[in-house]
Amino acid sequence: MPISIGNLSFLSVLKLENNRLEGHIPQEVGLLGSIRTFNVANNRLSGPVPTFSADVPIAAENYTKNLGLCGYPLKRCKRNTDYHDSFVRGMLQIYLLEKFATRMQFAELEKATNDFNEANRIGKQGTVYKSSLPNGWILAVKRFNESIRSEKKFFSEVMTLERLRHSNLMPLIGFCIHLKERLLVYKYMQNGNLHEWLHPVEGDTKVMEWPVRVKIAVGLARCLAWLHNNKNLRVVHKKISSECILLDHSFETKLSNFGEATIMSSNSTVSSRTLLGSGETWVLGCDRKDVYGFGIVLLELVTREDPIKLILLCNNSGGTSSNFTSLYDAIDESLLGQGFEDEINQFLVIACKCVQSSLIRGHPCSTCTTK
Repeated sequence: MPISIGNLSFLSVLKLENNRLEGHIPQEVGLLGSIRTFNVANNRLSGPVPTFSADVPIAAENYTKNLGLCGYPLKRCKRNTDYHDSFVRGMLQIYLLEKFATRMQFAELEKATNDFNEANRIGKQGTVYKSSLPNGWILAVKRFNESIRSEKKFFSEVMTLERLRHSNLMPLIGFCIHLKERLLVYKYMQNGNLHEWLHPVEGDTKVMEWPVRVKIAVGLARCLAWLHNNKNLRVVHKKISSECILLDHSFETKLSNFGEATIMSSNSTVSSRTLLGSGETWVLGCDRKDVYGFGIVLLELVTREDPIKLILLCNNSGGTSSNFTSLYDAIDESLLGQGFEDEINQFLVIACKCVQSSLIRGHPCSTCTTK
């Protein structure tokens, strides 16, 4: 029985009893949304039986006379059947994720990325691949490593991006769970990420004009304000950086990488003992991390330097423009003498206030509790 049977989304009846079928039953059968009847009795099948949704009751007699089959409604599979255990976990994830996003076929994405060829890799780091579908769509496929941490990031990113819609959020097209593979599919961003523009590799002649930098900063500010004050769900990204700011064909900000995000209903609060110890709500505590990250990005936009070494200068300036002498020396030379001095000064003031306000109760990058 081929795995490709999982592509027959409109299949409702599958009766294969009284044949001489051998091998395993593809677990993809359990994912068929229209399936209502499934019978493979009197064959030579073995391994775990598919896991169907609760509204598709497949009786034990539909598997009778297959001595090697196991799993509900038959006898339990042995605990060392890792394949079965991992697939059941995957089934639970798929059941939840399909409520929020479109499930895509692994074979299609594998082909579109040329078997995840290195030549299709986007950027110098990470595992994102450019893919071309037969219909002409150009997409970006993010491939997650096999680990518990990556599994949580995968799940968090789907749940965040599919429940929230904003013009400055990265558009998520769909997801794929196939055996141990975890993939997310996004729109392809022609201009890559902000970090590549501000810190190009040697020999790269990328130049970003000041109005474009302002546009990117404003887009990020609008996105964060919306996430922190959303009427239904409040979100703290917690990993704001130039690497997670993607840019479309017109250099619009598209915030990505929500694998570490914290999400909470806007009418919920968390006990003060858990977070701040002051009775403040969850958002007021955690969003310092995003404020800090926003300040870091502003510094990067102005200087194109590694902003970590500039934070101390911000802190020593007291947040006033009269004390910005050292920071002025770090301004990107391509911005000087073009009449943008007042705007650049405003950026530095805002950046330093963001960094300083987030450092009042300690460094914000360790936990949400900054007290």
